[in-house]
Amino acid sequence: MFDDVLRKLEAIEPLIDAVNKEEITALSHFLYERIVHPDSYVVFLGETSSGKTSIINGFVKQDILPVKAIPTTAAITEIDVVDSSQDESYLAIFKDARVKLLNKEEFLRLCESPTPDLERLRLTIPSDENALPGLKLFDTPGFDSIVQEHEEVLKEFIPNADSIVYVVNYRTGILRQSGIEDNDFVFLGMLKELIRKDVEIILLINRCPQGTVISDRRVKEICGYAHDLLGTEPEVLLFEDVSPSGPNQHALPFNEELSVYLKRYLHSESRLCHLEEAFDSYVKELYLNCDKILRARYASALLSDEDNNAIIEAEKEHAARIRESINTIIEPTFQDLIATIPRKIDQAKAEINKDIERSLSETDRGDMDEMIAFTNAHLLPFTIGAVSKNIVIDYIEVVLTDLNNRLEDLIQKEILEFNNQVSVRLNSNLEVASMNLANKLLQETGKNALGKYFIQYGGMGGANAGVANAASHLLKEAGDLFGKTFSRETHNALKHALKKIGATSMKAVGAAIAVVVELVGVAYQYAVWKVKLAKKIRKGVDAWGENTIPSVQKDLLKLKEANINTIWAVASDIETSFEEDVSHDADLYEKQVRLSDSLGYLFN
Repeated sequence: MFDDVLRKLEAIEPLIDAVNKEEITALSHFLYERIVHPDSYVVFLGETSSGKTSIINGFVKQDILPVKAIPTTAAITEIDVVDSSQDESYLAIFKDARVKLLNKEEFLRLCESPTPDLERLRLTIPSDENALPGLKLFDTPGFDSIVQEHEEVLKEFIPNADSIVYVVNYRTGILRQSGIEDNDFVFLGMLKELIRKDVEIILLINRCPQGTVISDRRVKEICGYAHDLLGTEPEVLLFEDVSPSGPNQHALPFNEELSVYLKRYLHSESRLCHLEEAFDSYVKELYLNCDKILRARYASALLSDEDNNAIIEAEKEHAARIRESINTIIEPTFQDLIATIPRKIDQAKAEINKDIERSLSETDRGDMDEMIAFTNAHLLPFTIGAVSKNIVIDYIEVVLTDLNNRLEDLIQKEILEFNNQVSVRLNSNLEVASMNLANKLLQETGKNALGKYFIQYGGMGGANAGVANAASHLLKEAGDLFGKTFSRETHNALKHALKKIGATSMKAVGAAIAVVVELVGVAYQYAVWKVKLAKKIRKGVDAWGENTIPSVQKDLLKLKEANINTIWAVASDIETSFEEDVSHDADLYEKQVRLSDSLGYLFN
């Protein structure tokens, strides 16, 4: 499928062998497997008992996941549908990266009662009829039953999904019959903050009465709310209500349209082009990394011990100064930012209350329950979303953009100074200068951090991610540090972080809605209920603030840790540009460098 990329990877195998580093070899093997067997992630989301698990069972036409009258999916479960030549298998993947082979009974037990150290379960199931190579389905707990640990996993996982299937119940919909929001509303608001624009969303309306069509009033109502909340028109699939085929069996809802959609998506030209671009970028980075290592070894073999020792000392000095920015720039910036969040949330609360009270005073709605539904569906989430972005999220973005600029300036300065020191020593040796080693070697300084990141996270912006969207997740370590900045990559990483913080704020809207709902069913006169509703809204906004402050501060602490890890990786790459105790076999290294030069045309 990706013959040209595979040809490039196979062409640089002699370089990988020559480098003879465990992490480089492991990365090449990882890349090969991903290119030959590219994955696509389809994530099923929805409220508890919406029927997500039954739909997955129906898709594979087997009762593989537990379904009961009470909610049963408590762990994120990956389902890999393969051809019948492979065996059924059950695995548990733990937070410390351990993988354990399970029997079926252990698997089913963990589905319903996961242990605290479990990250997700994986089921491989053979099925000739529905085998879709590279397709991985993910069953998730209902949003209203997600514990904090699962929520954090989903916040990392959802941005890397290739497609989202959001399941709602026809009878319940996105709003209950009474007009009061389900957790669907909160989750869809959170989902909007997390997903990328190129992710396809399917709105799957489950348990529809026989003969229901897309023009059905209830279907149109659900689609309308979904459009309002997501800001986009999702593809809509209708699944009719079905009965079990026999005693002690469960219903297996099935709609051929879902299978057709997934097959069409997997083989779409745009997706295949996206994959090829991503794979090609990673193979190029692997080549440049190998080329840099071999040039450094050749240069070391030609230089005197005095010059080599001086370069190694310079590496350590500049790496140490870059790491010092953790204490002098990163730590104080995040300390001030985190301390400021409560004040910013208070500012947002005051503005939210003012905007909502003005809307209440101007409304001509005379029915309280109708106004409560409007408040929860529109006023609260949209006002909170807009105001919190203007006052909180935009402030965070300004601070973090300034932080990134300061770090970029520091790294640029240290690398350029290091390059100047190394260039003097390299170019003073006529043989080194004749091979143009200085320019080609130093151009790659600081880039090795990408390789470390890729091998750690599987090539995407998250530990569970599929490769389909890899091109959009190159971090700033991959930027060209000479004459250019890595601002685009920095901006992408910052956008992802801000989306997570925005999702945190939207999730907290549920606390505000819960307070307002307390008024439902209580009879008040027209002159009274507006006053009562305004008080409840203020109380609800307070609840939003109380939930948002610690959550955003927690997100910022994680972002601080990510910044520290990035700085540490860049410094480590500079520190290891020239290796100690390199062989003096210059002839061998010269042959390897010339081989690398001969392959450069593949990546121009």
